[in-house]
Amino acid sequence: MSKPWYSRALAVCIVAACAVSGQAAEEKKGYLGAEVRKDEESNKILIIAVDDDGPAKRAGLEPGDAFLMLGEHKPTDLPTLVKFVQSLKPGTKLKVRVERGGQEKEYEVTIGAL
Repeated sequence: MSKPWYSRALAVCIVAACAVSGQAAEEKKGYLGAEVRKDEESNKILIIAVDDDGPAKRAGLEPGDAFLMLGEHKPTDLPTLVKFVQSLKPGTKLKVRVERGGQEKEYEVTIGAL
């Protein structure tokens, strides 16, 4: 069953930290560089793609990883994840815990700028 177009669009906004029209040029939003979606079966937020040479890829995150924690935040839904990533200043180092192949792994991501 295919996902609705707006689900994919929201996922793209999360990783790109959608630019808001009218935003001052000097205000930068956080950028993770990973396309994500919520798996309805497991109720986890999964990475489905990483940008080449983006912050997520440089940190070692891979498609198929499921987010468990981003810093002190447990991601439960896509809109909350978008707001959290956008709120981070570029250059912020963020501990990210994921599940990969049934095992928990932790990475440090340096948030990029959009």
